[in-house]
Amino acid sequence: MYNVSDLLGKPLIDLASANLLGTVANLYFDEKCLKGTLIKLFTEDEEIKFFPLSKVNISGDAAVTMGGELLDTPVGLKSPVNSYVFNQNGKLLGKVTDIIMDGLKTVEFVLDSGNIEAGKLLSAGNVLIVNDGAKPIRLKTTKRPRAQKPLPPKRFAPSYDFLLGKKLQRTITASDGKIIAHAGEKITGDTISLAKTEGKLVILALNSL
Repeated sequence: MYNVSDLLGKPLIDLASANLLGTVANLYFDEKCLKGTLIKLFTEDEEIKFFPLSKVNISGDAAVTMGGELLDTPVGLKSPVNSYVFNQNGKLLGKVTDIIMDGLKTVEFVLDSGNIEAGKLLSAGNVLIVNDGAKPIRLKTTKRPRAQKPLPPKRFAPSYDFLLGKKLQRTITASDGKIIAHAGEKITGDTISLAKTEGKLVILALNSL
């Protein structure tokens, strides 16, 4: 077992390439704060990168890995260190100063007022809620709605009614030479329908006044 604070400041070395990947600056957890997921690194180039905790051995003076890719900033990072801890009745128990780990698993939260076993944790958000009473508590969880497939965008056929009553500047013909409307004629609903059938609506609109 180890404390998160023992990991901070250690160099991370890749055994395969014998390269220093960076210095450990923090450790992040899953949504429930019961499993370590990523370590935050400061690289030699003063960049911030992340690395999977599952690929790291941290028992020596340096943290070591057999290989893996450095990651850019992931979404949803969570660290309970410095979070306030309340019990089921809303009593403030203290602030998390450290975390005792066993591999990836959270064992205990170290508070400025004592330790709390990870098994007592009820929920984790921007504060931690624990059950320090004798009675077990089961919280109701809000079910996330199922993701629905997006509906296909509605397609609206443009209306050419604005052409009604306008005069044609020139004669409009179909592809086979059939006359749709003569120059000088007023456009009617029949004219629009015929132009639509022949694929000449745009031409009709461009030559109307």
